[in-house]
Amino acid sequence: MKNQLRNLLTTLLILPLALIANDEKWYQLEVVAFTTAKSPEVQEQWLSEPEVLSDEQILNLSPGPKAAQPASVLQEPVLPAELAIELDKTAFLLTNHAYSLSRQRGYDVVAHQSWALKGQPKETALWIDLKSDSPGLAGKIRLHLSQYLHFNSEIELKNPDWRATPTLTTETIGTAVLQPAEWVAFNANRRMKIGELHYIDHPLAGMLVKIERYEPEQGSMIKNQLQN
Repeated sequence: MKNQLRNLLTTLLILPLALIANDEKWYQLEVVAFTTAKSPEVQEQWLSEPEVLSDEQILNLSPGPKAAQPASVLQEPVLPAELAIELDKTAFLLTNHAYSLSRQRGYDVVAHQSWALKGQPKETALWIDLKSDSPGLAGKIRLHLSQYLHFNSEIELKNPDWRATPTLTTETIGTAVLQPAEWVAFNANRRMKIGELHYIDHPLAGMLVKIERYEPEQGSMIKNQLQN
């Protein structure tokens, strides 16, 4: 009887600590986004215009001096360091992969970022603005934790087949001509495994995604380096 009580008390003491440890899980999420020179027929959801990413839940994690922005762009939200920290290039996981892609003909690496993120459920996980070097790719990503890790992306791509003023000929006059929209959606919802390299494909682009475990003390150190 005494052993049973001792075991019960031990369980009651360990359970809260386990729950706290679960709440404090941190992960390193790294994304390499690239566009392709190919222009096949796109079989994705067509958009009439790019979505304005001004949601208060979207984080713009751009270290260093801020570039000039149009007046229509809202002020960047303050980065909550207790939830997310953008990492320096010295901590990148996919440097070699990004370099290899950039050396291949027909591929253009337009975004390469890495973050330390605190594990959050879907309801409270924050969307992060993906910073792209190309005006033809814009969007946001999210990592959330349930029984598994889940990666979500909502990205928009410039359609290379779009033309602002389609040419009409005598054959097309009087005939309804379907023109592709200017932007095409590139959305993904994937269950991820730690340590595995995931490839998300699209006729016009692609993403390499990798997740590793991360120590929050390292994140605090990187944050201080970025602020100095």
